[in-house]
Amino acid sequence: MRLRPFLANELKPYIDSKLRTLPDREHTGIMGFSFGGLISVYTAFSYPDIFGRIGSFSGSFWFPGIIEWLEQLPIRQTGQRLYMNLGHAEGAGRTNGQQWMVPNSKKVYELLLQNGFTESTVRQVIYESEYHSFDLGVQYVPEALQWLFRAE
Repeated sequence: MRLRPFLANELKPYIDSKLRTLPDREHTGIMGFSFGGLISVYTAFSYPDIFGRIGSFSGSFWFPGIIEWLEQLPIRQTGQRLYMNLGHAEGAGRTNGQQWMVPNSKKVYELLLQNGFTESTVRQVIYESEYHSFDLGVQYVPEALQWLFRAE
């Protein structure tokens, strides 16, 4: 996948060169909604030395192979923080892979807790929603930013 190297090796250095940033990973975040939430986790875990703060809003953890990839990844707590959320019934009633949205998101959370993350470094918020909703998911962005970038 070409997107990960682009985000880490081209876009991030470009932003740091053009804007007044704090370029260290403790001040560098990546976040997105749906597939953007999935690629944020994928990219941050592939480049933990670059991305220290991760936001996954209704991340598409139903995507085939993502759980297996995470299970094989040598996950370790490196100081990263991950905020993830989703609606309590996203994917319910579906017959495709999206039916695994909630169970797989919960599995990701548990997998991280089993591999060194703690409740102070990974947070999962499950809110009331019967469907995949951008408007509902991103209402949590201010809360996520405060939690991800709070002083230690």
